[in-house]
Amino acid sequence: MKNGDAILSPVSIVHRGYLLDVDTDEPLPADEVVDHGPVSLVYRAKSYEWKSTSICRKLKAILSASAHSHDINKVIGFGLGGFSRRMIPYKSATRAMTQHVLLRVLKDWLQKKTGGKSPCYAQDPAYNSTDTQVLQENGIEVIDDPCGWLEVDEQSMVVSIAATVPVKEIIADIARPAVIIWDRVSFEDAIGMTGESARLDPNSYRVFKMMEEYDMFEFGAGEDLCPWGSIVVYIRKSKTAVPPNFK
Repeated sequence: MKNGDAILSPVSIVHRGYLLDVDTDEPLPADEVVDHGPVSLVYRAKSYEWKSTSICRKLKAILSASAHSHDINKVIGFGLGGFSRRMIPYKSATRAMTQHVLLRVLKDWLQKKTGGKSPCYAQDPAYNSTDTQVLQENGIEVIDDPCGWLEVDEQSMVVSIAATVPVKEIIADIARPAVIIWDRVSFEDAIGMTGESARLDPNSYRVFKMMEEYDMFEFGAGEDLCPWGSIVVYIRKSKTAVPPNFK
């Protein structure tokens, strides 16, 4: 084989991996869903834990100081992950739970701000029946694609953490939400981004142009109990949204 031939070869060697049941050493089905009861208990514990952190208090302080003048009426989360399949590692499942606790924190802040009920939506094809039930119990309505995108407007708060779909590019093309929480958008971070999210939810030219219309606030980097070191809060600079314009 000549140098470089391996790069052009369509053949690759792979192997299938399984998680094993700790009691029987039998492979666990990939789609096996954990019962509602245990998932609900873990979710409530994670919610109580995270809502008492300095990160949560800092986030609400940022919103109260810098987003209070915006007219906001809903919260929408994209690609925040399922958390009740046995094949999902515990660390990933609790991270996904915390991401949904963040969504509920935003809903609570908004309801306090407006003095009324504020809808809170989550869209992710990974949700199963247990995920949906737990989220419904915690004030988060699961909606299917494309309903989440249709809810995004200038009065929205949008949350997307390490998405595996191009959330940033889609949002940049359709609206200018009042508040956005997602990966820091900067040239340096774009250069250093690796992994699936960097490839599937990139910081494109349209995204860079959009974020020029927002102020950025750090709220979790370096803090305990914060699994999202590069996640920041973006708050639109103007009370009136600027329509997409990439001239």
